[in-house]
Amino acid sequence: MNYFLQDIVFTGPEVFTGPEVFTGPEVFMFCFVCAELGLYDACHAARGLDENLQASHRHFVGWGTLMIVKSPAYRGMVNPDENLQASHRHFVGWGTLMIVKSPAYRGMVNPDESLQTSHRHFVGWGTLMIVKSPAYRGVVNPDESLQTSHRHFVGWGTLMIVKSPAYRGMVNPDESLQTSHQHFVGWGTLMIVKSPAYRGMVNPDENLQASHRHFVGWGTLMIVKSPAYRGVVNPDESLQTSHRHFVGWETLMIVKSPAYRGVVNPDESLQTSHRHFVGWETLMIVKSLAYRGVVNPDESLQTSHQHIVGR
Repeated sequence: MNYFLQDIVFTGPEVFTGPEVFTGPEVFMFCFVCAELGLYDACHAARGLDENLQASHRHFVGWGTLMIVKSPAYRGMVNPDENLQASHRHFVGWGTLMIVKSPAYRGMVNPDESLQTSHRHFVGWGTLMIVKSPAYRGVVNPDESLQTSHRHFVGWGTLMIVKSPAYRGMVNPDESLQTSHQHFVGWGTLMIVKSPAYRGMVNPDENLQASHRHFVGWGTLMIVKSPAYRGVVNPDESLQTSHRHFVGWETLMIVKSPAYRGVVNPDESLQTSHRHFVGWETLMIVKSLAYRGVVNPDESLQTSHQHIVGR
């Protein structure tokens, strides 16, 4: 039994990372049984990896769970309420982006802060997490079903994008999770909270909708949805941040401007990760310490909003 566990299941990256092995629930449950039997340490040592939760998941976003765990203390056990499930083996080399599917989850973090929740709940039953790894390696599954949009996100975190061509933007029956569009940079999907029951403040014309108040604990992810907004970056800072800080002093924004061409200011107060976002939108990172998040009179960008799930 020990030999089988170590040499057939856990030995060799081609076996461990292969979707044919770790996408099946039977394998995932098998790993859980191993942990229960006290064989985890032996398997862990045999495969020589510092991730303890194996690649496997049943669903992704909306009607399932995306996550991996880095914590050395975590033993990869999945509770009956499915509050922890793995999505794939590597992300950020030795860290992970995860969504915890448990209403009982309380935003716990590891002592070394390898995992930190942005808030207690995501869409009421999950938690968005980003790993603070300065040594991101951009590892993806062989089938490239999961891949990051770029190597670094705000320097030391990573935004996970779904790169599966089979992904169809599925949503929950109550539409608590929905994609803003089917593709992100032409080959992925950005999930945005668009629930009518969402407690976050949204302008009547829906030109701005915040996913939650905090992103990575003390920033905010917001989406600009104003057709009147032209994405012009004037000296008076007509292009504002969704929040004063995003992971300390940067801010994620999405500008819906067909005229925007990825201009970077000399002082790097505005910088795009790529030139286009789905052809005529642009993913932008605001990197100005002095930037104050002024709101335009037309409220195309707005910083204040309520807590998600009324918190």
